[in-house]
Amino acid sequence: MLQLGGAEVLEKVSERSELRLKTTCRNQRGEVVVDGEAKVKIMESEGSGKRR
Repeated sequence: MLQLGGAEVLEKVSERSELRLKTTCRNQRGEVVVDGEAKVKIMESEGSGKRR
């Protein structure tokens, strides 16, 4: 079983509506099997017209 260790926000890039995240995944023995960074796009929520 693979456990998702979560993500930590490293940076918010407001002008591009992006977040840069540090990500870590561990196996059933608690060993890190995936460690890296991800960029994600901040999307508008429906009906709000605002970005979060």
